[in-house]
Amino acid sequence: MDDDTSFLGALFDFSFDRFITTRLVKVLYALEIVAAGILALAVAVTAWASSHSAFGGLVKIVVATPLTFLASVIVARIVCEGILVLFRIQAHVAELARQAHVAAPRHGATA
Repeated sequence: MDDDTSFLGALFDFSFDRFITTRLVKVLYALEIVAAGILALAVAVTAWASSHSAFGGLVKIVVATPLTFLASVIVARIVCEGILVLFRIQAHVAELARQAHVAAPRHGATA
């Protein structure tokens, strides 16, 4: 994929020769971190509201909130890395196919 290609040009490339996913993965990961923060905040509020004592709620918040945030970020990172690995595999396979095409003898050619 050329870096010169515009985002909109790649977005409306109906032959799918250029990919936008590798460009968007950083934005998607940042959004996932924000979503993990919101989820952790919701866990903290729910833990505080559902606790019967202040100490119990505080313990739930101190334990559950960071674990929820870390687990969510780890899962998001693994998914993003998995997506990037698939695109890198595609790029490497395309390069291998190009090299094999260049190195292969042509049919009907005489020495």
